Amino acid sequence: MSALLHTGNLPTDIIAPLRTDFDSLTPSLYKDGSYRLRRYSKFTYNQDSQDIELIRGSQFVQSSELNKFQGDVVRQYDDVSDELLQTEGFLTIVDTFAKQGGLPNDATIEVHQMRIVSKDPAKPTITTPEGLHQDGFDRISMFTVSRQDVAGGDLCAYQTNDPDSMLVRLPSETGVYCVMDDSELWHYASELGTTGESGFWDLFVLTANLH
Repeated sequence: MSALLHTGNLPTDIIAPLRTDFDSLTPSLYKDGSYRLRRYSKFTYNQDSQDIELIRGSQFVQSSELNKFQGDVVRQYDDVSDELLQTEGFLTIVDTFAKQGGLPNDATIEVHQMRIVSKDPAKPTITTPEGLHQDGFDRISMFTVSRQDVAGGDLCAYQTNDPDSMLVRLPSETGVYCVMDDSELWHYASELGTTGESGFWDLFVLTANLH
């Protein structure tokens, strides 16, 4: 097993303050918009200077070959906030992804800031409607920021698209992350159930290519 796969925990005191930035996320107009609240941006990141340069107004689209749930749909979301870009926590996330993913010095990175909501104790939320999948990048990472009144939502990496080929299953606690080779490995997140009247899981998903 030679494909890149890193897992770890970032310090809670650095990550936890990012939680409040998720409170202003709003539903989108797309198929998963009522339970996967999201902002999306592209930016360049210089590892030497640690400068993040936002590319405003970027659109997101995946082919239907990769995403059978809502592929070939051009999606436009709000950019991540300027306040988020100034935080130590977000810089730590970006730098960890860049270094552990072996990204070039001036990499273009895409980030999905997501709150996955679970509203019905009797009906868990399907966190990954695409199923076990790849996203079509060289590198992908997932960083948990917080969770409230939920169970499940584990991050799972697989050697192939066979559910029996699981390599790692990570509980989505604050600071937990994984960085992997998206061209070689597959991923999925387990269903999310609320332990109260409603709950949520806040995370960042970052993707990039090496060239």
